[in-house]
This record gives sequence, structure tokens and C-alpha cells, in this order.
Amino acid sequence: MKKIGLLNFHYSNHNYGAVLQAYALQIKIKNIAPDFKVENINFIPTDSITLRARISLGKFLRLLKILRPIVVNEKIGNVQVFERFRQQWLEVGPPLHHKKKLLNLKYQMIIVGSDQVWRPEMTKPNVDVYFLNFADSSCRKIAYAASFGVDTWRYNQSLTNKIKKYLSNFKYISCRENSGVNICKTQFGIEANHVLDPTLLHNSDVYLNIINNSTSDMIYPPFISYYKLDLDTIFSKLINKIAESTKSEIKNIYYDKNQEYLEVADWLNSIHKSKIIVTDSFHCVCFSIIFKKPFIVYPNPQRGMTRLYSLLSSLGLEHLIYDEQKKSLDSYINESLNIDYESVHKTLEKLREKSANFIATAITNN
Repeated sequence: MKKIGLLNFHYSNHNYGAVLQAYALQIKIKNIAPDFKVENINFIPTDSITLRARISLGKFLRLLKILRPIVVNEKIGNVQVFERFRQQWLEVGPPLHHKKKLLNLKYQMIIVGSDQVWRPEMTKPNVDVYFLNFADSSCRKIAYAASFGVDTWRYNQSLTNKIKKYLSNFKYISCRENSGVNICKTQFGIEANHVLDPTLLHNSDVYLNIINNSTSDMIYPPFISYYKLDLDTIFSKLINKIAESTKSEIKNIYYDKNQEYLEVADWLNSIHKSKIIVTDSFHCVCFSIIFKKPFIVYPNPQRGMTRLYSLLSSLGLEHLIYDEQKKSLDSYINESLNIDYESVHKTLEKLREKSANFIATAITNN
């Protein structure tokens, strides 16, 4: 049977978005190409594992200024929730810990993306892997919603030349952010398409199916939920003010007071049942939009705002990025509670169609 391999950060043990975008892309491609076996390439480099074992989650995040896949935080005791999700919902190939093992893979096509697979800080010393340099010439190379994670290119000429060479062997290229499309054009002379993050390719039914297949007995009262990695005093005060204004309880949906992650289905359901979501997380915003929930974005420049600005501006929702200098908190609360989701989802549906057409063309066009 012909095979399509997907290469991304599906192996993350600290990132709901990483596993859910892998699942979303997997099922979309299965729908478009039912005659192919579709699986995630299980590349987990040993050098990354060694590095993550030596330093704490907080320090690693400060080094990268970004949520890095499978960062090991010894304080959180149940990272296996992500492995349980992978076992239940993902098609995954055998584990590969050295890039030379990738040379033995036999796929008719490989699709890299989504997530920040093209951000060199995220993938050193395996930058070439995520530009599919290991795949032979008979393999069709496709990028779906790949992200550079930055607004502007800031790397030396040597690396730029290498990446330009790698990209010249791709059949189809798309980026998750407008800035990525611009980088492809100005730095590499390539016309890339702008597409949605894989999670946004589907309506809520796909994710409600995950929720409904859960055996969880978790109770969901009306609450203000927040998902923020680096909590600070200012953010805590903001959350408390929102809770007071809306007469709601507060729930942390990153991990709870006992330092345990929610099951992936419970995390989704927490968003689905929330009164308002306050977050600096790109994928938390994605699912807020999918479930048509009120939300406020608390900007965190250290984690990167490019992807959030790109998404929100495309849907006319950039006014929900919190800035106390622009308007009052009550104004943000009121605007979040009155999002015109009928209009938002009409626009989103057009973007879904465009993104799905890109995938179909990339896979089927000779």
C-alpha cells in the first residue's frame, strides 16, 4: 500500500496543540487520500532528549522563548496523558532516534508541518531533517502550514543558502503565517501558499468525538479558564478581575494545583464548557474559535505573537488581544462575550476550503 508520512512535533509531552494538530492533519489527509496509508514519522532525536533531561522546563523555555516539544518537567507527574492520546488517536511509525535511520524510510510522499518545524532554534542540530533533506528524489515533498516562528528572517547566509537548496526540492509549499509566505518569497525566491493550522481544518464535531469517547467523570461548572505557561502577578490580578466581573470560578487548564496535566479530552472539554478563556496559547485560541467561545488573548511576546496576529487578523478578531493602554478590561470582556461567530465561521469556512484544496492538489496533482 502506498504511504504518506507526516513529520511534525507529535511526540510532545507538554503541548496539547502539538498532538492535536498532528491528529487533525492525519484525518484530513486520510479523507483526501483514502488509498494511502497515513502515519506520523516517529522521529525523536536523542540529542534533544539528552538536552531536555539536563535542564528544567522553565529554563528551557527561557532559552528558546517558545514551547519546545517534549520538554521534561520533573514536577509534573502525568505526562503519559499525551502518550495515551497518541496510542488512541494517532497512526505512528516505529521510533527513530537518529536521522540516519530516516534514510531507510519508504514513502511516496512526506508532508512536513504544522507547527514551528522551520524555526532553526527548535530543531538544531536536525534543521535539515525538517526540510526533508533525507528523502530521496522519488518522494514528493510537501509542506503544510509550516512555520518559521518569526516575523523576519535573522539567520546567516550559510544557513539561508542550505535551506534555499532544500526547499527547491519541494513540490508544494504552504505556511501557517503570512510572515512565512513573505520569508519564502524574499529569502528563498519561492511562492508559498497561506493556509490554516491543521486544527482549524475541522469543525467542532471532530473534537467533540474525542470528548465523547472519553471515560472522564470530570465536572465542568461555569468558569473562567486560563492557559498560560509563565504565570505572573499581573496576569493573576487580571484573571481575578475577570472572575469577579463575571461572577465565575477560575480554572487553570494547563495543569492543576497538583502539578498534573488534564487528559487531552478533558482539556478540550474545559475549553468547550468555559464561560471565557484567557490565554497566550495559539492552539487554545484555535479551539476557542472552533467551539465558538468568548476569549481574550493575553500577549506574551517571549513566546511569539506572529502566529496569533496572523490568525486573528484573518478572522477580524485582533481586537481581542489585551492591551490595557487601548481600552478597559470591561470592554474586552464585553467584546469577547459578543463575538459574531456567525460571521467569523463564514470566513473560517472559506479559509478551510482553500486550505483543503491546497492539500488535495499537493497530493493528487501530477
